[in-house]
Amino acid sequence: MTAVAAAGFVLAWSSGFLIAAVGTVEVPATTLLVWRFAPLAVVLVAVVVATGAARGIAPR
Repeated sequence: MTAVAAAGFVLAWSSGFLIAAVGTVEVPATTLLVWRFAPLAVVLVAVVVATGAARGIAPR
């Protein structure tokens, strides 16, 4: 793991507590969760499409 990836992980992990503690004063917790995980889902889908990781997976 590179130092940049490690720093990004620490920043993302620790920001979860700070954002939740400060943000829930202004907006509901579910809204914060949506805004936290929706961009990550977009990135994950982009990575799966770019790498072809979902190739060969068929619905049941």
